Amino acid sequence: MKWVERATKLILVLAMLGSCFWLEYYTYQSQETILQIQKEVGNKKKPEEITTGTTLENEEKKKEQSKKVAYLTFDDGPSKVTERILDVLEVYDIPATFFLIGCNITEERVPVIERMIENKNAIGIHTYCHKAKEIYSSTQSYLEDLEKTKERIYEVTGKEVFMIRFPWGSANNYLKKIEDSLLPTLEEKGYYYCDWNVSAEDSIGKPTRYSILQNVKKDFNRYDNPIVLMHDSATSSLTAEMLPDIIVMLKEAGYQFDTLDHMDKPYQYPRD
Repeated sequence: MKWVERATKLILVLAMLGSCFWLEYYTYQSQETILQIQKEVGNKKKPEEITTGTTLENEEKKKEQSKKVAYLTFDDGPSKVTERILDVLEVYDIPATFFLIGCNITEERVPVIERMIENKNAIGIHTYCHKAKEIYSSTQSYLEDLEKTKERIYEVTGKEVFMIRFPWGSANNYLKKIEDSLLPTLEEKGYYYCDWNVSAEDSIGKPTRYSILQNVKKDFNRYDNPIVLMHDSATSSLTAEMLPDIIVMLKEAGYQFDTLDHMDKPYQYPRD
């Protein structure tokens, strides 16, 4: 019977050893699983971190999208009024966009053009002669006038200019007669045109200080990007006089200032 007792004891010992082995094995596996889970969790952002990052990105995008930028533009220069306009812009440290008339770029006005560029203003092509019947008589006539102005600006500045503003805007009846052939040609040559959505009406009828300011005031806050049409001609002294009031009005409304060549897409009137 002793061999039975010995066999029983041996079986109990083996059973105990087996239990210890499996206990150690499962404990090890459990620890490995826990470590793996901790590692995976550690490599992942916590929900609050993801939310915070996304929120910051969204806030930056919203801030950029909500930024209001005004564009002051002046047609018909340079003139005897240009220096006064530039003085005001310098005082407020803001840039503007000037669409020039080629025949007005005389030798004595070259320093004015140089000053425009030095102060980070943008220059565009308006026309050479500003005579509707000559400019818009045909596609070829318009292109000749355009190239003549471009060449004159290049002579003075050494810069090729491709930003243009049609005399009387792109919705004028003269342009409609030749737009089907002219607009594709301009695009092929790399030109782009810019219209406006706010007008000071400072070259129509008999403008006054009050009318110039009111014409800008009644429309500018309809747009996040108001493009204000004003004029830089010999008869635009009131425009230069009211420019500080216009700038202050826009600043107080939360607008910053830039030039049209920095727009992602030029503002243009819709075409039929």
